[in-house]
Amino acid sequence: MKIKIIRNIVITALIVLALLGIYFGSVRSFIKGEMYINALGKKREITSVEDFKNVFKEVLDYRAPLSDDEIVKFISGDIVDMISTGKQEEEVVRQLLSFIEDYIDEKDVIHLLNTGRSYHFMWINYGQKEEDLKKAEEYYKKVLSIAPKLPPALYGMLDLYRASANAEKAKEYGERVLKIWPEDGRIVELLKTIENISLFNL
Repeated sequence: MKIKIIRNIVITALIVLALLGIYFGSVRSFIKGEMYINALGKKREITSVEDFKNVFKEVLDYRAPLSDDEIVKFISGDIVDMISTGKQEEEVVRQLLSFIEDYIDEKDVIHLLNTGRSYHFMWINYGQKEEDLKKAEEYYKKVLSIAPKLPPALYGMLDLYRASANAEKAKEYGERVLKIWPEDGRIVELLKTIENISLFNL
């Protein structure tokens, strides 16, 4: 009799756990997906940063483990694209970047990469401010600490140092790239150029 009761308790507990798994894993993710689609439908109504925050904050704050990371990737990717054009006002893109930065997962390579690229483009398009350069560098390094051979992060660091005329660091990352992809002719030429400039400045 006791064995039967224990077995029933265990079966009931397993059923409850399974239902909770379905709810938190599938149902909440489905709801969050619908919320995100609805938010996208309101994009035309967005006329300010506050509108943007109000529309997407509800989606981002709704916890759904299987879809949390994906929604942040989509939104941060859109912000990268916006900053890369350099057409939006600086204050607007800074506020958007600050907003999404609060939601990034420090262990997610794409979250870190998108944030690094955002600061990279901020540096290029909005006055080459030192703090943007440092932030881009910081996020790219975080990516490379997790995925040392990830091409967008390696090439991102290389381009960041090339554009900021840091020949020593550009050479360092160019050599790192060539160790992995020795046939990359663009990097070979870039390193030759850096070498020639260094010799010229002696």
